Amino acid sequence: MEIVSSIAGTVVEYTVGKIGHQLKYLYCYKDNVEELQSIKERLQNSVGLVKRKNEEIRVDVRNWLNDADVLLEIITEFNGDNGQAKTRCSKWSCPNLWSRHQLSRKATKMMERASKFQVGGKFEEISQPKDPQKLLALSLTDFEIYKSRESTLNQVVEALADPNVNMVGVYGLGGVGKSTLVNQVNKKIVEDQLFSVVVPATVKQNPVLEDIQKKIAETLGFELRGENEFLRAGSLLARLKEERSILIILDDLWEGLDLKKIGIPIGNDNKGCKVLLTSRNLDVLSTGMGCKCNFKLEVLSEGEPLELFKKMSELDDFDKNPELLTIATKIVELCGGLPISIVTVAGALRNKELHHWKDALQRLRSNMGMEYVNASMRLSYDFLRSPELKSTFLLCAMMGNHPHLDDLLKYGKGLGLFIGSDSMEDARNQLCTLVSELKASCMLVKGDFCDDLEMHDVVRDFAMSIASNEEHAFEVKFKKLDEWPDGKKLKECKKISLRGNDISELPEGLICPKIEFFYLGCKDPSLQMTNDFFKGMQSLNVLDLTRMHFSSLPTSIRYLRNLHTLCLDYCILGDMTLIGDLNNLQVLSLISSEIKQFPVEMRNLTKLQLLDLQPL
Repeated sequence: MEIVSSIAGTVVEYTVGKIGHQLKYLYCYKDNVEELQSIKERLQNSVGLVKRKNEEIRVDVRNWLNDADVLLEIITEFNGDNGQAKTRCSKWSCPNLWSRHQLSRKATKMMERASKFQVGGKFEEISQPKDPQKLLALSLTDFEIYKSRESTLNQVVEALADPNVNMVGVYGLGGVGKSTLVNQVNKKIVEDQLFSVVVPATVKQNPVLEDIQKKIAETLGFELRGENEFLRAGSLLARLKEERSILIILDDLWEGLDLKKIGIPIGNDNKGCKVLLTSRNLDVLSTGMGCKCNFKLEVLSEGEPLELFKKMSELDDFDKNPELLTIATKIVELCGGLPISIVTVAGALRNKELHHWKDALQRLRSNMGMEYVNASMRLSYDFLRSPELKSTFLLCAMMGNHPHLDDLLKYGKGLGLFIGSDSMEDARNQLCTLVSELKASCMLVKGDFCDDLEMHDVVRDFAMSIASNEEHAFEVKFKKLDEWPDGKKLKECKKISLRGNDISELPEGLICPKIEFFYLGCKDPSLQMTNDFFKGMQSLNVLDLTRMHFSSLPTSIRYLRNLHTLCLDYCILGDMTLIGDLNNLQVLSLISSEIKQFPVEMRNLTKLQLLDLQPL
């Protein structure tokens, strides 16, 4: 009995002592819960302010709030009948001190944890700037990649992942969607975590290096120090080298940029830094930037233009309105697969009535509704480096969608485009250089055959608008010529191109004192030309009369003393004696023509450099 009593006394003493030692948990229960609730409410108010500032809540703050919610949910349950019953006295039992003790202790510990956070300064900053990479990934979800561009997208991403490649370029026509493609590349990179940091910056014309530097620094979340370009570059360089892997995107380059002046480490300077560039001009990437890995972005193909138009016009019931679908299809054809034109027209027609759609189609057909595209093209045109390059571009447009290199050579020689070229070989070399630059600027593309070129419909329409406004050029192609320009316009006109037209009758003559280029591709070879037809064109440099029948050349041709190029291809030619009067002729083309006899007067053509007698 003594042993049992001793043990019981010890147990009671220990239990009472332990409970006495822990009674503070029970006594503080209500105060602790109220303090916890108060801290949580104050913190949530602060969080609300932070969210309005578009900042991100720190992880430890979010965790604390989650823990507090869990505990307060337990407390709410405890305060209910079932929880409280376990802690009340009854005639059969004492107060459930242990339950109250446990719950109050949890509340106290949570309160102590919150207090430690406050005291320790962990919550001095409850927010941080949102991660630009995550923001970027979210902001790019609206961009779609079309099937025709998947290959280019994947090739760019693969090139960026290649450890041996530190610079990748994307080039293409203005408005073709280079920036959109780069955004898709950016999105994929963020999703795949290919780089730890992606920094996008738009360059544009006449770039200010300080603006580019500040944009990069802002994205990285640090303050750029330094009063001058050199110090800022050094500060940026040091910061970029801290990153394990970083991609710098420089969008819309118009000329070469010195990356070192910006502070971008490249090559051996830092293997972890890569650069993605976009430009309208391949030469800017390859020559100006030394980028060896470049990808061209083509226009949309197959059904993609119409799909884009449907989406941007927000019209879902095309199938229910066949007339709208017909108009949309024609509009898309005129836009030529160029996203900028499709998006702009579709956006303008959103929620518009049928008559607006019809008007838009008519304006596009008359070239009146292409102002937005022309503005984009104008930048590319103005940036062409020389007058010769611009003249070659406009000349290509006068030749239709598929100019041929040999024709360009003949016309260009006659118009004096090849400055300093004494021989036809020199002229061809210079022409090839000019054509290469136009291809690099995406103003021209290679055609299906060796010396064939191709000019996109939208590009050519723009070029003809320039030619019409600045050179008073006159063009009619593949349709009936109902009316000639008035006398005032003809007096200012420098170029005339009549290609495959249905012409019932030619005028007696055209008074064009400033004309340099005249092309007549006749649909009816029996069309008659009066002897005085060229009398008012004495400044003419290039004359091309294709598929004509001449028993003898018009006598007024002898007035063309400045004529340097004469093309009489696919013609039936009788008396050619008058050719001998063209003393300044440098190029004579008689491809596949039926010639009765070459006149002895041709020996007077002492300046002739090219005589083309190719058979069909």
